[in-house]
Amino acid sequence: MQQLDAPEGRSFNIASQFAKLPFGIQSVLVVLVYFLLAVGGIILTRETGRIAWIWLPNAALLAVVLELEPPHQAKLMVAGFAGNLLANITVGDSLSNAIILSTFNTLEISICILCLQKACPHIDLGRPKHLLNFALIAGGLAPAIVGLLASTYLNLLFEAPFWPVFINWYGADALGMLLIAPFVLARIPNNQRTTEKESLTKPVTFAVLLLCGLVTFAVFYQSSYPLLFLVMLPLALAAFTTGVIGTALVTSVVALIAIGFTIYGTGPFALMQSELNIKVLVLQIFLVSCVLFGLSTAAVLTQQRLLKLKLVTLTKAAQQANEAKSEFLATVNHELRTPLTSIHGALGLLGGGAGGELPAKARKLLAITESNCDRLILLVNDILEMEKIESGKFSLTITMKLLRSSLEELIYTNQSYLPQKQISIVLIDRAPKATVKVDEPRFQQALANLVANAIKFSPEQSIVQVIARYNGNKVRISVIDEGPGIPDHFVHKVFQKFEQADSGSTRTTTGTGLGLSISKALIELMDGTIDFRPNSSGGTEFFIDIPVVEAEEVQENLPKMLIFTSDKANALEVSSLAFHADWYADIVSTVPGLEWLIKSTSYDAIVVDNLLLKDGTTEQALRVAVTAAVGAKELPIFSQDEVETFLEETHQKKLESLKTQPA
Repeated sequence: MQQLDAPEGRSFNIASQFAKLPFGIQSVLVVLVYFLLAVGGIILTRETGRIAWIWLPNAALLAVVLELEPPHQAKLMVAGFAGNLLANITVGDSLSNAIILSTFNTLEISICILCLQKACPHIDLGRPKHLLNFALIAGGLAPAIVGLLASTYLNLLFEAPFWPVFINWYGADALGMLLIAPFVLARIPNNQRTTEKESLTKPVTFAVLLLCGLVTFAVFYQSSYPLLFLVMLPLALAAFTTGVIGTALVTSVVALIAIGFTIYGTGPFALMQSELNIKVLVLQIFLVSCVLFGLSTAAVLTQQRLLKLKLVTLTKAAQQANEAKSEFLATVNHELRTPLTSIHGALGLLGGGAGGELPAKARKLLAITESNCDRLILLVNDILEMEKIESGKFSLTITMKLLRSSLEELIYTNQSYLPQKQISIVLIDRAPKATVKVDEPRFQQALANLVANAIKFSPEQSIVQVIARYNGNKVRISVIDEGPGIPDHFVHKVFQKFEQADSGSTRTTTGTGLGLSISKALIELMDGTIDFRPNSSGGTEFFIDIPVVEAEEVQENLPKMLIFTSDKANALEVSSLAFHADWYADIVSTVPGLEWLIKSTSYDAIVVDNLLLKDGTTEQALRVAVTAAVGAKELPIFSQDEVETFLEETHQKKLESLKTQPA
């Protein structure tokens, strides 16, 4: 279960109220209260070793000291030591014996403080984890250590039996710690003070307290039947109805009644045919069980109640935030996007000369203004689109689509993005017949975000690869750049909203920080996945896996064609011919991209746009690029008009070759 902290300054307990008193008054009260509790405990002595039935002063002092700063803790420990010393002398101990016994008690409290402050600072016994730590340390470790020391001392000096003294000392101190401290240390959040006070003064609380008292009285008044289990029932009722403080109060009443009747000689423990110290030990075990049962149950229920209240508060806050977000988005839509669209249109008209010829300086300023306007429009559109996706108002129109046509559209649409960087986008398609079910505009948007991101972070005159290949029953579309890669500290933030690896005021790339987040949401709506990994040769590979509806059998030995054209229509025409002739067809539109592909892939033919071959300069550059890339290897180069004939001839040669092969 989630634990709800009650930070200091936003919660209170009885001990914290004591800590607000002036230090002089605190010291006097500690001496007085410790003295009275110690004398009262010693008066209720056992026959063995003069150890009290229940020792309360250590618990009371520990509770108030835990709420103080270390300098004040030491001073109050001295005050407690003084109260203990006076009590021991008052009941007849020698000065030396009184000092040693008081030192043992101070040591026990010191062990508790050191261990508890390390295990659970700002301790709150209304929290199950803190209650467990307290029970182990204050109800186990510290009394056991000091009990061993005290038993050894009393055995050596007064010949008191070691183990009975140890058991009595340990039982009395542990019971006192578990009985008193929870009542003083259970924290209540400030916003629940009124509720807690009301719960303690409600008739049901008094009824439960009365019921517990009556049941305990009835169980311990008689000595004929071992009815101890009956005490647990009203304790459980107290835990469910009164909280930690109320339960601590109830267990205190149970302990007082049980101890009183056991001293008187009645109750279930009178049935035991044992020595008094054994009866008292069993009584202490029973009372500790009552305390732990009641308080642990109350602590868990209190945490559940606080968690429920916190959830209600968070729900209200979320509703208010959602309303505020809706109002903000409405404002963005009507008060920002509409004016920005008008401004963008006006800037376009001015740039086109609608207002007359502009000076060169004015055109430069106009271009900067138009660029910034584009960025604002992109930000507004991304924000509105992300909100639609998150709110569930975003709908897709899913259709079956040949992946190849989407990829061809992608590379030619984005080829003009950041033209000053002279990035070459190349398409390497090893799944040309794959059919997928997507919302085509949104699929293009997600892919375009990946390509735009790759271009932004790539060095000038580098290559961005778009690769399609089968991955089981899915097709994987990879976008690979040659950029610096993703910093390690940013890896877990890549798909978060408004996050950018280069987010400083001097960053060299622009963007809203929403593109990848939107792409991820869109692809997941189409039953796909998106992820990234470092590319083995540098840069980063972002990839999308989309289920395949129809796919051909994968053939690794198909011939490969490289299409070199800057015209999308020509690329589509040649791709269609290659598609039906069972050729792989990759696409490139720049000479640097052409050189890179020829060096990295073994092609069987190159098809060049007719217009490029008619341009002597381009043809010469093409020839130089091909020659430099393939060296002495002869690589056939065809124009767009020649490719159909070439494919038919190649197909005929393949058929003739098959005929001549032996059966």
